[in-house]
Amino acid sequence: MKDLDKAYNILDTIHENDDRLSIYAKAKAAYDLCNDCLEAVMIMAKCEEEADIRIGLLEGALAKAINLQNQGNYHRLVFETAKAHYDLGQNRKALNYFLLLQNLDVTNAYHSLYYLMPLWAILEEKEALKDYSGEDIKILFPYMLALYKNGDFNKTREIFNKIIKINHYFWDVLSGKSDEDDENDDPLLRLALQVLRINSGLINSCPGFVAFVVKHADICYNEQADEKD
Repeated sequence: MKDLDKAYNILDTIHENDDRLSIYAKAKAAYDLCNDCLEAVMIMAKCEEEADIRIGLLEGALAKAINLQNQGNYHRLVFETAKAHYDLGQNRKALNYFLLLQNLDVTNAYHSLYYLMPLWAILEEKEALKDYSGEDIKILFPYMLALYKNGDFNKTREIFNKIIKINHYFWDVLSGKSDEDDENDDPLLRLALQVLRINSGLINSCPGFVAFVVKHADICYNEQADEKD
């Protein structure tokens, strides 16, 4: 049996109810046995509470796995590394990893736009920002924020009204009608909260954005929302 197979056999002994230290120990044993077992190092990173150590684990694994660039787990590892930097506000490093992912993985290149759009806006890389006319809110929302940041308020208003017609929870949360800790299982609410969390840094870099979009939401939508209440 190859070491990689043995490593995955170790991972198979991890159970849902195992505590964090036990999971980490098993994942480390698997990774120590075979550095090609990238699943193991990603499990280790999820168990690690210190952000700097987590990033160190991920970047160290990337350096050792350069020969695995065509494999799906390598692409996942790049994504996890990019996201770890993004969550820490290390925007330039996050951007570089997401751009690397776009070059490596055609399948996930589109999904990396969920993060690239806000990063380009935060870093004010106007030439990199792509026009977007679709209805994928994970891309549409940061695109709208970039337009606001660049002073295109008419287009910002237009896109926000497009967004709340697709998913009214963006209006509800931003206007304070819904609590961000709402336990509602509606998938539209979960989507809105996820997008708002991903773009929180960009929102904070756009003074007056929330007040602007709440004020300029379509009156017809507000009336419909009131009727539902």
